[in-house]
Amino acid sequence: MDDQNLLQTIKNADMKSVEGASDELWDYRDQYYRNALMISAMYGRTDLIEFFARKYDHVDDRDIEGNTALMWAVRNNRIESARSIISMKCSVDLPDNSGNTPLCWAIIFGYTDMVKLLISSGSNINVKNAEGDTPAILAAKYGRVQCLKMLIEAGCDLKARNNTGQNVWRAAEVFGRKEISDLLGSSLR
Repeated sequence: MDDQNLLQTIKNADMKSVEGASDELWDYRDQYYRNALMISAMYGRTDLIEFFARKYDHVDDRDIEGNTALMWAVRNNRIESARSIISMKCSVDLPDNSGNTPLCWAIIFGYTDMVKLLISSGSNINVKNAEGDTPAILAAKYGRVQCLKMLIEAGCDLKARNNTGQNVWRAAEVFGRKEISDLLGSSLR
C-alpha cells in the first residue's frame, strides 16, 4: 500500500475497511517511518488507536523525527486521541529529536486544553529541550499566558535558565511579551 492510500484509508475509512486492510496497515511505515497508530493519532481517529495499539509492542514507537503517536495527537490538537494514548501508559515525557516533549509542543502551539491534560497526566513541567528551554520559558517566548498560568499553578521553576542564560522573565522581555511580564508581575527573579 502506498503512502496516499494508507493516509486515505486511515483518514476516511470505516472500521470494517480498516480491518480488511489491517495486515498491510500493521506492517506499513511511510517515508517518515510513521506507523498506522501515529497516523490515526494525527487524524484524530480515536476509534482506530486501540485497534492499532494491540499490534505494536508499545505505543512509544518513533518516526524519523522522534515523534510518537502521542506527539502526533498533541501537534494536531487531537485531545481525545491524546487521552486514549495516555490511557495506554505511554511516556508523556518522551522528547522528539529536538528535545521537545508533548508538553513543549502543546505550549508552542497554544493548545491550552492539551496543556491541561498533559500536566494532569504527570508531564514534567520543568523538562528542558535541546536549547534548554523549559515549558515556562517556551510559554514566555510564544506569549502563551494561559499556559504559563497553568504551569505556575502546577509549581514550575520560574528561575530555570536556558542555554543562553534566559529565564522566563528575560524571555518575556526579549520576545516583547508584555502580557507575560504583566502576569509575572512582582514575582521574584
